[in-house]
Amino acid sequence: MRAREDDDNYFAAKQPRAGNQTGHAGGAGRPNPGSNASNAVHTEHQTQPTAAESFELVAGPRRELLSLQGYMRKYKVLTMMKHVIAGERHERELANQRAQLTSNAALWDQLAEAEKREQITKQELTLTKLSLASYEKLIEKLQG
Repeated sequence: MRAREDDDNYFAAKQPRAGNQTGHAGGAGRPNPGSNASNAVHTEHQTQPTAAESFELVAGPRRELLSLQGYMRKYKVLTMMKHVIAGERHERELANQRAQLTSNAALWDQLAEAEKREQITKQELTLTKLSLASYEKLIEKLQG
């Protein structure tokens, strides 16, 4: 709401007033440059703006400039916050990946141990089969 009031004040300061000499050439309120009589009459009406009017003319654009500077400052803060949040999100994702990698490494270690146990069990099974075959032959020899 404040920005709208500033805009209204700024544009109100730019509007022509009855005492000002504004408008188009030859129109009411502006002296005809070729006429000395009209110059004499209108020179007494051409006065410097009062201090309040000068302040109003300067204050509108100044307020607008200060408002824009405030918006720029807020935008910079917002941008920095976005960078900080993105950095934090990146760090969280990295920590997640490290934890998963550690978990995967543990799983690979468990798989390697299981494969070793499987290999040992196969060797024991092979030795047991050979022993069984040799004992069967021995039994047949002893019986026969």
